[in-house]
Amino acid sequence: MSARVGLCAVVAALFVTTLAWCDAKATLYDGAPDKVKLAPWGSGNATPSNQVTFLAKPSIEVETRGYYEGARIDLQRPIELGPFVKKPSGSYLVAVVQMGRARGRGRGSGEGGGRRWRGGEQQPGMGPMGPMMPGGQGMPGPMGPMLPGGQGMPGPMGPMGQGGMGPMMPGGQGIPGPMGPMMPGGQGMPGPMGPMGQGGMGPMMPGGQGMPGPMGPMMPGGLDMGQGAPGFGFGPGAGGQPSIERIRVVLVTDKGLIDCGAHKIDPTAVEAEDWLRIVIPVEQFTGPGKTADAQVKQVAFFGDAPGRFYVGRAWLVQEDTPLVADPGPRRRRVTVGQEVRFEAAPQKGDVKARYTWDFDDLDGIQEDAMGPSATWKFDQPGYYVVTLTVKDAAGILTPKVAHVNVLVE
Repeated sequence: MSARVGLCAVVAALFVTTLAWCDAKATLYDGAPDKVKLAPWGSGNATPSNQVTFLAKPSIEVETRGYYEGARIDLQRPIELGPFVKKPSGSYLVAVVQMGRARGRGRGSGEGGGRRWRGGEQQPGMGPMGPMMPGGQGMPGPMGPMLPGGQGMPGPMGPMGQGGMGPMMPGGQGIPGPMGPMMPGGQGMPGPMGPMGQGGMGPMMPGGQGMPGPMGPMMPGGLDMGQGAPGFGFGPGAGGQPSIERIRVVLVTDKGLIDCGAHKIDPTAVEAEDWLRIVIPVEQFTGPGKTADAQVKQVAFFGDAPGRFYVGRAWLVQEDTPLVADPGPRRRRVTVGQEVRFEAAPQKGDVKARYTWDFDDLDGIQEDAMGPSATWKFDQPGYYVVTLTVKDAAGILTPKVAHVNVLVE
C-alpha cells in the first residue's frame, strides 16, 4: 500500500513539474491523417504515406515546387493562438521531418562535410568520384579531378595536359576528356579525338560557363562550394537538381496568415534515425494573424527547391523554462593536438539537462562526450563543426542544438 502511495506521489510530482515546464501544447499533426484534411497549396501536393512512417504511423508527404507551392493541412478543430503569442519567449512550432532523397544526393551532415575550408581556400571534401581542387572554383568532374579557373581537366587516359586521346592546348583553351564535356576557361576545343580546330565528337562551351557532366553538374569558376559538394549533406544532386535546405511554414488563422519565412534545416538536429527535428520560435512568425484572439485553422509547408519531404509530427508548444544550448564562443581557432575545453551555459530554474557533444559532424552526430563541460584534441588540421545537444532528463522539453566552428591549424 505504501509503495502504491509512493508511486502516486512520484507521478503527481512529475505531472506538476510537467505543468510548470510546459504551459501549453497544441497538436497540428499526430500521425493520424484521417484526423486532418490534406490539400495542395498552389501546384504542390499533400498525401499520406504508409511507406515513410514515424513511430509506426503514416507521415504526410509534402511535394513542393518552391516557397509558394506546397502542402496544406486543415485542422479538425481550430487551435487557440493566444497562449503562444502572449508568451512568445519559449514558444515554438516543432516539426519532425524526413527530407526526401533527391537524385544524386548522398548522405552526410550537410554544409560541406566535416573537414573543409572556406573563403576560396582548399576544400578537401570529396565529390562522388574524385577530389575537389583548391580555390573554391568548381566541383570535381564525373570521372576525375577538375582544375580551377578554366585550365582544362585531365582525361582519364592521360596525364595533365593530355586530353585523354587527343592533345590539350594551353591557356585555358583545353579539350574535353573522352567521358564527358570539359568546363573550358577560354577558347576550348570540341571533341576528344581530334587536334585543335577539328570538330571531334562534341560541342564546345564558351567563356568558362561549363556544362554538366554525365554524373553531376560542373559549377562555373569562382564559386565557393562551402555549401557542400555532391555526395555529402544537402549539396546539389545529379543533373543540377538542388536539395531542400530551408522550409517555410505558414499558419492560417481566422485573422490572417502568419509566416515564419525561410527557416534553415539543421541536419544535426536528429530526432530518430533519418528524422530531423525542426524548432521554429513563434517570435520568428510575422503577419496580420499574429494576435492573441486568433485561431489556427490550417498549417502549410513549403521548401526552397522542387522536391519532397515528409512530416511525421507537428505541434505548437509554450515552455515556461525552455532549455538553453549555449556552448560559448561560436568560433574557435586551435592547433593540432591542443587540448580544447568546451563549456555549456547552465539551465534556468531547476531543469535537469543532459548535455552531449559531437566533435566532427562528418561521420554523423555521435556522443563523443557528455556533461556541461568537455575537452577534446583534434588530431588533423581542418575545419570542424562541434555540435552540442541539450535534452531534459524527463524528455518533456524541446531539445536544443548549437554549434561551434573550429579551425584546426
